[in-house]
This record gives sequence, structure tokens and C-alpha cells, in this order.
Amino acid sequence: MGHSLLQDDLGTFTIIPNQFLSQSGNFSDHAFRLFVLLRYHTDNQSEVAFPSYKRIQSMTGWSTKTVAKAVKELMAAGWLNRKRRFNDSNVYRLQKPAQSFPTESPQYFPTESTSTFPRKAPVLSEGKTNKTNINTKNSHSSGSKNPHYDYFAQRYEEKYKYPYVNKQADFVRYNSWKKADSGRSSNADFERAVLNYLASPLGQHTFADLVTRFAVFRLSPLDSCLLYTSDAAD
Repeated sequence: MGHSLLQDDLGTFTIIPNQFLSQSGNFSDHAFRLFVLLRYHTDNQSEVAFPSYKRIQSMTGWSTKTVAKAVKELMAAGWLNRKRRFNDSNVYRLQKPAQSFPTESPQYFPTESTSTFPRKAPVLSEGKTNKTNINTKNSHSSGSKNPHYDYFAQRYEEKYKYPYVNKQADFVRYNSWKKADSGRSSNADFERAVLNYLASPLGQHTFADLVTRFAVFRLSPLDSCLLYTSDAAD
């Protein structure tokens, strides 16, 4: 089976495919972040991204060797095609690996089999629910010990009117983000990211997708990233 470009299936808005998230444990953090970065930089008309190594390094703080290693990792897995241009920036096309995958709709709700965490009935606080600070002692709808996750779950339930069910990659991605963030982001930063994310016209809203996007938001102004799909080469 031939390759299918992600831009054909997912369109303008930067959606991280469920297939890629489900395989995230097989990738290094550098490869995962590079995939997300290239999704944001993919031009909707040409369906390619062409940030130079210098541009990628300036946004990530990585060395040339680290960038090259992440590129090769995505290429080896079949998610990336690269065209070298020695006098200009390389051209990158994101694609699905050449194997049979179920057709993905931009809007999806993973089945129970995709979650490795037990489902819990929502734990709702009594009385008024207008307290939004993630430091509150009351548990949010997930009832977990992770205040960031609880805040997201409560805002999700308020938006969709049903409890959020955790996904396979949620805490894997969160732990990677938390390690990379090293406490630089405040609770207010995270709350703002959650509200912006849930207000965005994306086809899926998951905790894993949120923290993945949050890492990219740290590389550029937060409120402008949701619609940022291309960038000129250096």
C-alpha cells in the first residue's frame, strides 16, 4: 500500500493522528517533538514543511546531530519523507507508514481497548463548581492525584457534558512534558493552555494532545499557535 499524506486526511488544523499517539512509546522524545513541530510547519497548499536545521535548532535548542537523529528515526518508522536540497532547506512530507491502518476520521472517540487505565465514575464536588484553580483540594471529575489532569478533565466535562475517559498516551505524554518543562510553566499557564485548547476547532480533544501542543506553545506565542501551519525557510 502506498503512503498517504497526513495533510490529505487531517486538513489545515494541526491534529496529531491517533495511530502516531498509540505508537508514541516507540519514539524518543526528540522524534515525537519533531513530528509535532513539522505538523505545525506543514503548508496547507504545498503539503510540505521546509524549516531549515538552523530554524529547528533555534526552536528546540537541539544540536545538529540531535535534529538529524530525530529526522532519521521518523523516516525509518515511515512517518516522514525527506527531499534533500543542498543549496536550500530540506523539504519534509509527513505521511502514514506504508501498511494497512483503519481509516481515521479527524473526530474520533477511542474505544475502551485503547486505554490502559481503569475507568472511574466522575467525582464531582458538592455545591458551586465555579472554582477553576488547579490547586483546589476538591477532586475534579477524574478523581486522580494529578491536578493538571483533573483540571483538564473538569473543563472537558463542562464543555462536552460527559466525563473525560483517559487515553493510553495521556500520562506517558504528560510525564515527558513535565520532565522537559522542569517547572518553568505556572499553573496559570497550564489553565490558559487548557481553555485555549478546548476552545479550538479541533476534531479531537485529549489530555495527551494538549500537553503535546503545550510543549510546542513554549516555542512560540501561545495564542497564535493553533492556526500556525507554515513557516518560511531561513
